[in-house]
Amino acid sequence: MEDLEKIRAELNWYGKNGDIASIEKLLKLQDNLAIRSYFLADQLGGIKTEYNHAYFSRKIEFNKAKAGFLNNKKMTLGASEMEAILDVEDIQRKEIELESLGYKLELLLRQVNRVIQATQQRISFLKQEKESTRKQNTT
Repeated sequence: MEDLEKIRAELNWYGKNGDIASIEKLLKLQDNLAIRSYFLADQLGGIKTEYNHAYFSRKIEFNKAKAGFLNNKKMTLGASEMEAILDVEDIQRKEIELESLGYKLELLLRQVNRVIQATQQRISFLKQEKESTRKQNTT
């Protein structure tokens, strides 16, 4: 999660200095955020893979436990489902944590992409302003 800290630092810098930054510094920020967003997307892919594994593990273990309670302990369907839910509680907790982390990383990735777009707009504006100033100075 080192990339998250670097992204936060870049976003904090942009929040404080975006209005007064030079084109070169904004381009550097844009490059850094683009690179870090790639690694963030890679982490998100890994989290989603882990989430899917936990999800299907929970489903499989739930069905195994339920069948065991129905067949071996001769429980009713409702009672066997309740016991099976308790048996897979740890897997479900991990699944929920991974899902939550996945949502968080998705939102962060979207926000990083929005900042990259905002940076691009600011760079375009500064370039136009620079060109306008250059034309006024040559006339």
